[in-house]
Amino acid sequence: MKKILVFTFLVFTITLNLFAQNLPGFIESDSPQVNGGKHFKHIATSGTLSGNWTTIDNPATNGNPDAKLFITHNYGDYNNHVNGLWYNTGTSKWTIFNQDSGVVPIVANSEFHILVADESQSTVFQHTAASGNIISNWTVITHPALDGKPNAKILVTQILISSAGNKYNNHEIGVWYDGTKWGIFNEDLAAMPVGASFNILVLDDVNSFVQTATSGNIIAATTVIDNPFLNNNPNALVYVTQNYNPGGGSGTYNTAKVGTYYSTTNNKWTIFNEDHANMVENSKYNVYFGSPYFVHKTNSLNISSDLTKVDNPLINLDADAKVFALHTWNPFGSGTTLYDKKLGFYHDGSIWGIYTEDDSDIPENIYFNLAIAPKTDSAFLHTTSASNITSNYTIIDNPLLNGYSDAKLLVQHIFKGSRYNVNLGVWYNGSNWTIFTEDGSTMPEAKDFNVWLLNDNKSFVHTVDSANNIGNPSYSYIDNPLTNNNPDANILVTAILKSSPYHDHVQGVWYSSAAAKWVLYNEDISAQTIGAKYIVYVANSSGLPTSVDDENNSVAVNNFELQQNFPNPFNPTTQIRFSLAEQSQVTLKVYNILGKEIATLVNDVKGAGVHEVSFNGTGLASGVYFYTLQTGKFTQTNKMILVK
Repeated sequence: MKKILVFTFLVFTITLNLFAQNLPGFIESDSPQVNGGKHFKHIATSGTLSGNWTTIDNPATNGNPDAKLFITHNYGDYNNHVNGLWYNTGTSKWTIFNQDSGVVPIVANSEFHILVADESQSTVFQHTAASGNIISNWTVITHPALDGKPNAKILVTQILISSAGNKYNNHEIGVWYDGTKWGIFNEDLAAMPVGASFNILVLDDVNSFVQTATSGNIIAATTVIDNPFLNNNPNALVYVTQNYNPGGGSGTYNTAKVGTYYSTTNNKWTIFNEDHANMVENSKYNVYFGSPYFVHKTNSLNISSDLTKVDNPLINLDADAKVFALHTWNPFGSGTTLYDKKLGFYHDGSIWGIYTEDDSDIPENIYFNLAIAPKTDSAFLHTTSASNITSNYTIIDNPLLNGYSDAKLLVQHIFKGSRYNVNLGVWYNGSNWTIFTEDGSTMPEAKDFNVWLLNDNKSFVHTVDSANNIGNPSYSYIDNPLTNNNPDANILVTAILKSSPYHDHVQGVWYSSAAAKWVLYNEDISAQTIGAKYIVYVANSSGLPTSVDDENNSVAVNNFELQQNFPNPFNPTTQIRFSLAEQSQVTLKVYNILGKEIATLVNDVKGAGVHEVSFNGTGLASGVYFYTLQTGKFTQTNKMILVK
């Protein structure tokens, strides 16, 4: 009987290995590699705890005393203590410690989100409180990235620096703007000690925001975060610093130690008070969650044969993430190499990777633009089947796209069953959008594609013509205000068949500093096809203006008001105007009659005055919709009607 079991196990093992050889980048005992460190989770276990600290063991931080780390406690077990960072020269590793006087052990199984700031691409520095910069309970920060910038957002973590005397500061901290400069203050108004030191990271606007605790989002000790990149994403790593007064003006203290917690009840992240005290209404927090777009570089640590693993906290462990990629030749001003390979994405159960559809090995030093779609209905998975295939295309049946001939969308093949070494494009057949094969081959069944309906203000259609096909027949210069004079643009493209010829070639992009324009090119250096069209998405753009933001401070506005949209009924666009009596964190969202969020029109700090935004209902069904304006002091909902 034992012999039969052994034989059966061997057959199963051989069968499994044969199947695995068809998977992108399969290596036995393969585990996710740290790609630059950047983000990871640390859990204080018996093996890491010692006294009042827990040792961080990660290749991105070990042996690196100059690393700039940022930490936020994430709920696993409560650890209602002020935390700091300390580099243990004895072990050459970083530790997280409790700042309490005496040795107060960190609670076992406490979880911490850890960010290792990339100093080559981020504004990150250390600040030490000194007699010349301390005013009572706060220390003044002087830095060109922050001075005179009331809307700046920063992340702060306390750190012990030996040159500053390793000074403890056992107080919950926040940041505030004094009218000229930013400062770090003790929330309980205790005096800031000389020698207290801090890591500071200046955040950008795309992967950070200000969360305001309002009556509408406070549940007991928590304030619920509503962000499309974080909703339904329990594996995200979220970082928080209290911000007393974003934009300047008055603010609200919250003396409690705060952490983050993912609520499975509403599938949203929250900020919570560790002491269980009720969340303070109108308290504000800088929230950072990692970038939904980035440039990925292949290297020996992340390459597994035909696959390069992408390490990002927004998509790790999320097999349903909607990810997109494009080869970029010179993202940081220096060229790499042509790369005439069709690309797909594959999730191995723990991490995403880009793979070559032809099964060829990926070399080092290849760059890819990556973008992650938010967790909204605008991004979805399309699977081919006998019922939706006609010849060389598959029909997409989605209410956001059906009947929307001007939609702009990206398409990316996702490996779920087999490779698909074919160039793809999109085509509107008069009522539905489709995905088609550029070589005219029959579209097979059981192919999976991520599809993303793009915002109009961050995307456009580029047409190859003789005017932009200059100097090299394989080039087509892109001329658009989103990309011109913007060498850091993160661009993705999808071919579109719109009264234009097929173009069966792999595309890449590069930035011409001489022309101050981006160039779309054929990776095989063949000539571009005149008339070929591409949907271009600029992931890291703030977008072309779609609103008239009239901040007329010469006209006094004494109240908060959400006006009726005009025209109403409308088809397909309408204007929404609102007034702010003072600078405020503002959200303006549109909902359908069932209460489902359709669009976020504003999620930003806005100055006092009158503001106007445009809403485009193209792709939506006729009917009643609601739009809600929310600030820290005001909430109002109005009704509008879309008639087609």
